[in-house]
Parts: sequence; structure tokens; C-alpha cells
Amino acid sequence: MSDGKVCDKLDIVPRRLDLVPRYKRQLGKESRTQHQRLFNSNWTSYASQRHIRDIAIDTKQSKIWLATWGGILCWSPETNICTRHTSEHGLLGNATRCITIDDEGVIWAASQNTGLCSFIPGHNTLWQPHRDFERWTVLQLIPRNQGGIYVALRDFKGKSALGEIVAPNSRLRLLVRDGLEIKEIDSFFVEKDTLWIGNAWGLHRRIENGRVESLEIDGKQVRTLTSAVGGGLWLGTNWGLYRFLIGENQSLQREDDWPADEILSLAVEPDTGDVWVLTARELGRLVDSVWQRVDNLPPGRWNKLVTVPPQFSSVGEKQVLVGGALGLYQVSTDKAEPAFTGSSEENLSNVIHCLLTDGDRVWIGTAGGLHYFDGKWKSYLSDAPNLRDIRAILLEASGNRLWVSSLRVGLQYLEQGVYIPEQILNVPIVALATSQDETLWAASFDTIYYRISNNLKWQPITHSPPIDGATIQTICYQLVKELSGELVSTLWVGTSSGLFRYRPTLELWDGARNFASKELEKLSIQALTIDPITNRLWIGTSVGLFSEHKWQRHREADVQSLAFDSEGTFWLGTTTGLEQWPSPGQGEWFAGQPTAQFTTTNSGLADNVVTALSVGVLKDQFLLWIGSGVGVSCYRYQRGTV
Repeated sequence: MSDGKVCDKLDIVPRRLDLVPRYKRQLGKESRTQHQRLFNSNWTSYASQRHIRDIAIDTKQSKIWLATWGGILCWSPETNICTRHTSEHGLLGNATRCITIDDEGVIWAASQNTGLCSFIPGHNTLWQPHRDFERWTVLQLIPRNQGGIYVALRDFKGKSALGEIVAPNSRLRLLVRDGLEIKEIDSFFVEKDTLWIGNAWGLHRRIENGRVESLEIDGKQVRTLTSAVGGGLWLGTNWGLYRFLIGENQSLQREDDWPADEILSLAVEPDTGDVWVLTARELGRLVDSVWQRVDNLPPGRWNKLVTVPPQFSSVGEKQVLVGGALGLYQVSTDKAEPAFTGSSEENLSNVIHCLLTDGDRVWIGTAGGLHYFDGKWKSYLSDAPNLRDIRAILLEASGNRLWVSSLRVGLQYLEQGVYIPEQILNVPIVALATSQDETLWAASFDTIYYRISNNLKWQPITHSPPIDGATIQTICYQLVKELSGELVSTLWVGTSSGLFRYRPTLELWDGARNFASKELEKLSIQALTIDPITNRLWIGTSVGLFSEHKWQRHREADVQSLAFDSEGTFWLGTTTGLEQWPSPGQGEWFAGQPTAQFTTTNSGLADNVVTALSVGVLKDQFLLWIGSGVGVSCYRYQRGTV
């Protein structure tokens, strides 16, 4: 169930398609990019990899590595093949902050939060995490002259450090701790024996003896820097572009027509000395100190600019790449166009709010819209461009109508997969549920609506929920057997401040103080589900997991999502990972430890904060779909094994 070719080798050497340079075939739009991913038997992580955050050039292998919010792309311009790397291949989560390649050809990648990984092309291994970086966020990384990398670090307490790691099997060595010179480093590079550093506190250098000194640049904040052909440095600052002369008479130079906006990235053509400049508003280059703007770059957020060595393009043609929210673009002085075509997965919005499985198919509700996957991706962005910020999805018992709740356009539906642009409830809808008699329920922030089976008319319940200023976050239906033996319909309502229940036949509301522990009166209720084996209610809160059995707390965790498979295996999605438990029965299992605990360090989780869960079935396997803020993962496990 992957999009594109699956390869069981970690080092992919594609066959040459022809002898015509890829650069010319690309400009002619004669072929589409082939997207493929490495193989993993249990995990698959899906995410858009369009938003480019950093770029690294592998001159030895003639490949370009791209760090994105959804993982890493390795693009071969000559063959036009993109190999996709995500958490399933050993990355510490999908969101990748920066990437570089050292002199030995090792690829180094830093995660958005904490951690550092390395990858050696040609070796039969996945990305390898480095244990010394568990408490460090890597802000920047660059190659060392003697192999390995320098790293700019920040810990949980906000303290900064400058370090180095000389090889993938080496330990982290801290070179400098604390000090404004190495705090929140925005850019650095090595020139001979000097490490140049730029940050909000100016320009600094670490020389051979290890001492770090600051240079006077009139209080400017250095966002990016690089060496200038002929001597000195180019400085991209919050006040524009400057040239810094090094020596006894240190000074800043600037011409009036040079860019004065905040500079985001710089790249120098080594043969001419022309400097390409990416600002917060435009892209262009300096030729003999004269500014030339590129006028046709699409508007959007751009992050990184690089010049490409000659072996990546045909003779006599220069190539500049710029990466950002719209992808990777080839740029010249008179045009800008996409460097390669994206995959169908590229349209997926990575912020996952809800999931719904139907056999081996899955519906995905995201911040950006509605998506569907059954081995191939379908996006409803073009059919329903306003259907955004989706919070719940519900399939009717017939399987023909799919209800979709949105904070932007309220309640909408699809008929046999076709979007029907009718306005049903024009209020933000946060949750959906269905009764055994096929009555449908929908919740806004403060109101409960219902729709009787085979009737398209929705209406609010007669009595308003007594939630006292709290907001509704989730709802769940349960058919409860009372002590008298009578079956009573119950709609559980989880709010930002406590658990409530509504019994439709009695038209009666009551709060947790009347049926549960006092703990559940004021807690943020974030997830509700029913155990299919025991018909018991389970409640995920910001401080732990509860059940209706004695209304006791079973586990302390920030529980964001809950799901059962048909055999009763219980899944907990928390802010620190995913937990698997055997069928909990009355809750006695929770005295021990979970069957398995998954995090980004030991699995293919896209992120440790699990926002949504849903379980599907494919032959003799369960497919557990796991949503996060940086993509969706699928974990396959055998039925009848827990």
C-alpha cells in the first residue's frame, strides 16, 4: 500500500534512461519524476515532502538531498528519480530541520525537535540515530574539514552549545558552552581553520586555538553568511546585504541598490563570484555589484538557495536551486520553474486531525482538507477547496454517505465518494457519532445536533448542554444496560472542562459529579471510545486514562487518541508515543506495562504526538493508522497475535 515503486535495497542505483542530460529533458517536460521509497515490512509513513527546508549537494554521487517537514528526498537529476525517506527508514520523526553531507559522503540530518541521524549511501543500513543528541535540538550543521560535522545546539532549558562529531560511530564533543557568540546560531561555515558564526548577536569566529571572538558590525543580526570570491564575507542580515572585509581595517560595505530586506539565504557562483541572494520578498543576484532581480519566482515562503556544480547540468549552463513551501525550483535570471514533478502524496496536508478506516481503505481529515487512500492517493482539495480544518469523519451504516465536519464550513457530506456541495450545518463542527438506530450526532463548540435515520434535516437537541463556558471536544455513543436491565441510549460529551452525558429518551443531562469521580469534573476530555468486547467507556484526558469501571485512572499520560481493533487490542495515542495493550477487560491489565511502546526512536511513527487512531483490516492483518502533526503512519500486525 505504498505510492510508487517499493525497493528492498537501501542503496538504489537506477539504470540510465538515455544519454541525454537530465537537465535538458527536464526543461522539455518530456518525463515525470519517478518516486520510490525504501522497504519496511511493518511500517509505512506518508507525508507531503513538498516544503523544502534545507538542501545538500552530493557532488560525488551527483544527487541532491532535501530536508522537508515530511521527511527527506534524495533526487537524482540525471535519472529524475526521487527516493523518499521517512520515519519508517530510521529518521527520528518525519519533520527534518536541516541536512548536510560530510567529506566522506555521510548524510547527516537533524530532527525538528531533538536528535541527529546519519546515513551512509551504499551500506545496507537504515538511518542511524546518535545517542548523545537525545536532549539536544540541532539548529544548524555543516561539514568539518577533516570529516564529520559541526553542530549548533540548544537544550531543553534553552542553553546553547557548539559541538562536533567526527564520524558516525563517534561521540559528541562539546567545543563551546553558553555565551552569546554561540546562542541560537542562524548560520555558520568553515573557511580554512576558521569557523564563522552568525546569529542575532552579530558575527563571530572560532579560530584554531578554540577561542570565540565577536566582530563589530554595528549591531546587525546575521541571518546567513558565506565567503566572497576575492576575500571577505557576504553577510545576510536583518537589515539587508553587506560585504564584510577581513583584516586590520575591518569594515562593512554596501551599495544603495543592494537588497535592504531581511536576507534568508546566500549562494556564490565560484567561477564568477556572482552572489545569489534570497530575501523575505525577492530573489536575485549581484553581478559586478549590480542587483538583478528574478521577477517570475512564484510568491510564497522560500527558505534555501544553492548553486549547483557543473556536473549536474549540461556544459555551459548554470543552475541555481531555491527551496521552500512550493517545492524545489530551478532558477535563472529570466525564469523559475519546478525542478521535478511531485508525487500524489505531495498534496497531503501533514497536520492530521482525524482518521476513519473502511477495511483496507482510510479517510484522512487534515488541516488542509480531506484525503483518501486505498493504495493510491485521492485529494478533495480541488473538489472542495473550502473544506478545510476537518475534525471528524463518519461513514453511515450503508457505506454510501460520508459525513465530514469542518471548522471552516460546518457539516458536509460525500455521496459514494462524490462531494455534494450542500450547506447542512453552517457552524464549526468538532465531533460526530452514530447510534445503533442510525441516528447521527454532531457537536459544535457548545451545541449538540442530531439527525434521525433517512432524514437529511439536522436539528439541535431541546436542552442545551450544561457545560458552563467549556467547549465540546469529542462525543461518543453507548447503549448502556441499567441495573434494571433496561437498555438506555447515552451520548457521552467530552469538553475542555469535564465529562458530561446526555440520555435522549429521558432528555436528561448530567455532569461527572453525578456518575463519576470528581477528577473527571474539570479535566480536558480529549478522546472517548467504547471497548467492543465489554461495551465499556474509556476516556483519554490531559492527565491520564480513565474508564467507567469504578471511574478510576488507569494510566498517567496526556492521552490524545484511543482505538480498539475487533479483537479488543487497545491502542493509546499520547504526546510521548503510541502504546499497545491487550484487551483491558475491567481494567486490571493496566497494573502492568503495555505490550509494546512505540516512539520515533524505535518505530516508523511520524511523530511522538499521536493525534488520531483508526484500525482497518487487510486479509489476516490489522492496519493501524496513526495521525500526527507531520504525517500519517500505518503499522501492520497479525490478527490473533495479542
